[in-house]
Parts: sequence; C-alpha cells; structure tokens
Amino acid sequence: MSLLALIWGSSYLVLKRALVVFSPAQVAAARMAIAAMFMLPIAIPNFRKIPRDKWAILIVFALMTNALITYLNALAQSQISSSLNGIVSALTPVMTYLIGITLYGQRGSRPQSMGLILGLAGSIILVFFGQKAGFGTINLFVLVAIGAAFFTGFAANMIRFNLQGLTVMQISSMGFVLVFPLALAYTLYSDFIPTALGSMDGQIALFEVTFLAILANVAGIILFTKLVEISNPVIASLVTYLVPVIALGWGIWDGELINIYQLIGMAIIILSVWIVGKTIRGE
Repeated sequence: MSLLALIWGSSYLVLKRALVVFSPAQVAAARMAIAAMFMLPIAIPNFRKIPRDKWAILIVFALMTNALITYLNALAQSQISSSLNGIVSALTPVMTYLIGITLYGQRGSRPQSMGLILGLAGSIILVFFGQKAGFGTINLFVLVAIGAAFFTGFAANMIRFNLQGLTVMQISSMGFVLVFPLALAYTLYSDFIPTALGSMDGQIALFEVTFLAILANVAGIILFTKLVEISNPVIASLVTYLVPVIALGWGIWDGELINIYQLIGMAIIILSVWIVGKTIRGE
C-alpha cells in the first residue's frame, strides 16, 4: 500500500510538468496508448479466457478508469496545484463507501455516515477556498478533481462486485487494451508526436508521460486491483490516505503555496477517511 501511495502521490508533480508542454487530452490519450502497448503481450493470451458476460462491464470499467479518470485528473491538474489535486484524491475512500451503500447495497453505520459528511464538508472548503477561487466563487476544477475521486471509488466497487472471477492481470490488461484504439487515434490525430520530438522540452515531457503510463497507470492499477481482491474496495482505497501527504510534500518542494483553508480541508478529509476506514476494518 505504501508503494502505491508513493507512486500515485508523486504522479501529480510529474503530471504538472508534462502539462506544461501537452494539453490534458493529449496527456491522457498518450498515457493510455503507451500503457496499452506495454500491456498488450499480457492481454492477448487472456482474450479467450474472458467470459462473454463480463465483456460489457469490462468495457465500462476501461472507459471509466483508464479514459475518464485519467482525463479528469489531467484537466484538474491543468488549473490547480499538484498538491491540491493530491489532497482532493483523499476523498476516494469516502466516495467508495458512498457508492457501495447507494448502488451496491452495502451496509453502513452511523460512524461511517459521519465520516462521509466530514469528507463532503472538507470538499466544500476546497471548492470555495482552493486556488483561483475566493469565498463565493466555485472552483470548477476542484469539482473536476472530486469527480475523478468519485469515479475511482466507482471503479473499486466494480472490481469487487462486477468483475469477480477475473484475475488481476486480466482486469488490468483488458482495461488498457480496450481503450487503445481510441487513445492511439487521438494521439496520432493531435500534434502530440511532433511536439514531443520537436524540442528538448517535448522529449522530457514525453518521458514524463511514459513514466505516468507505466508506473501511475500500469503498476498503479495492478497494485490497486490486487488490494481490492485481497481486502475490500474501501480498505484498498485507503491508499489515498497517504497520497495527499506525499503530493503536498512534493508541491511544497516545488514552490507551491498552500493556504490555511487547503490544510483545513485536507485535515477534515483525512479525518473522514480515518473514521470510515477504522469502522470498516473493525467489522
């Protein structure tokens, strides 16, 4: 879990650097294309092993985790700091719990509900007091980051309840390969390749995108899927308990300014994650 937190926590700073050269859509598409090519040798032998009744949900899972979430993270990162984006990711366990009780019939408790309320309160603080937003001004890009946390929670529940019977590598590899045609088409259609090869900055950004694809996406999804398999969606998503701390540390190192409201929002969110995780671990 610590390794996954280190990878995902560090990825926000790397994403920030890549977005200096590429657009959010280009970064997301290229990450998916590179990750899919990396996983293709694993996916090909598994095509015939996937039951027919799992293909539809696998496609939804792939579009959600490897297309939508990746794009939302990049879009949010293009307008807010890497530390703030990482802080918002701590909402993932709360979102996982919310989706579990509303859509998957999981039983909740009063302490867990209190944790959910606290998490939402912390989110509101970040929305109204995040970067480029003052009181009374909604920071839409913080909402985008919250959306990424929401869909990550959704994906965690899908792994546990909709994709049972599939192995970690089947879920992970198919999740990338199924979005490969769309990702490759956009990467080739845009000016990603000329930009990447046209200057030293482009080549460095290409390396950063490749880092994100192989570590944050491929290794991250494999580790996360394995955590869900051996525990439960909320316990697995508790990795985001450490992600904001790591992202915050990198952000401060990179000279980002953190205001008191962001720290308060992060503290409330982490408290909500601790409450939800503690009650579930005790079940």
